[in-house]
Amino acid sequence: MCFMGTKGRRLPPEMISHVLDYLPLRSLQHIVDFPDMENHVRTHLKRRLSTTLSAFGFSAEKAIDVMQRSGTILSGSAALEIVQPGTCTPEDLNFYCPLGSSAAALELISHTKEYQPVEERKATVAIPRTPFSQLNVNNGVKCVHRFRDATTEKRITLIESLSPSPLLPLFFFHLTALMNCVTGTGAVSFYPELTESSAALLNRGIHFGAIHKPLEVEKWISRDIRLITDCHDEHPGHPNLTTREKRGMCQWAYRHSADDWTSALSFQADVAKINPGPELGWRLGHVFKAGNRVRVYAPAVHTLHEEWHLRTFRLLEIWVEYTAPVDEETNDATSELWRRSFP
Repeated sequence: MCFMGTKGRRLPPEMISHVLDYLPLRSLQHIVDFPDMENHVRTHLKRRLSTTLSAFGFSAEKAIDVMQRSGTILSGSAALEIVQPGTCTPEDLNFYCPLGSSAAALELISHTKEYQPVEERKATVAIPRTPFSQLNVNNGVKCVHRFRDATTEKRITLIESLSPSPLLPLFFFHLTALMNCVTGTGAVSFYPELTESSAALLNRGIHFGAIHKPLEVEKWISRDIRLITDCHDEHPGHPNLTTREKRGMCQWAYRHSADDWTSALSFQADVAKINPGPELGWRLGHVFKAGNRVRVYAPAVHTLHEEWHLRTFRLLEIWVEYTAPVDEETNDATSELWRRSFP
């Protein structure tokens, strides 16, 4: 199967490119296997990233090189528009880098003259955790660096992960529609079927209203994203650890960052791995109901196959540190929790 015009003639490259402009990542993933389409599709996908970076004043080639070398990824609304064209017009860029790898991306942004750092005092916060729960701190964020173009009001945010994987903060986002990323080598969507149908699962939290920006969910509803607050309304029962049915569309399902419900496509055929850093496992926040009992479970993320419990007989306590903006009135870390971890 291939792209053919009238009388069996192959479509010209510019027409093929125009068709590809409208297709989501999951469709590109299928089309890449069509005869003579691989180079068209992979080149087109990379061009989507280059166009996005250039629109914010970056040298696309230099920025992609930094993303490859440092493991930095692009997420948020810009990544959503790349994997699902026509969803939104990005007003900012949100980069995420692995723990300890912010220097290269900070240098890249600082050399883009239009953007100046947003100065704010910060304090270090320390939280006790066990080895298994050490990633479930501050929505997976170590530090947030903010930049702003005073003329255009465009914003760039660089967020350093608490993990060697830059993906960690993504699994604390409020909606699955935003759980996509573009790396220096390709694009990934963790809930492609839902995202392609303009639907999103709510990533429930115990203090959801304090953790996320006010009206953030409403903003995406106004963009015609169908919100699913409880996946039980979509399917009876929930998949367990052994079943495969519906796992990519369920708040209760345990997932990992390279599983079969993830769509991923690289810019080059010889790239074996798109996701930088170690593989992560996660489960979305959800509600458990039994009779009159209602309990909210927060999102949970851990490093896949870490098995720390096999290496010790004691329940170790470790301290996880992150930085947070300081409230100028109280001189304490801001009480607005979303300012500590979200753009």
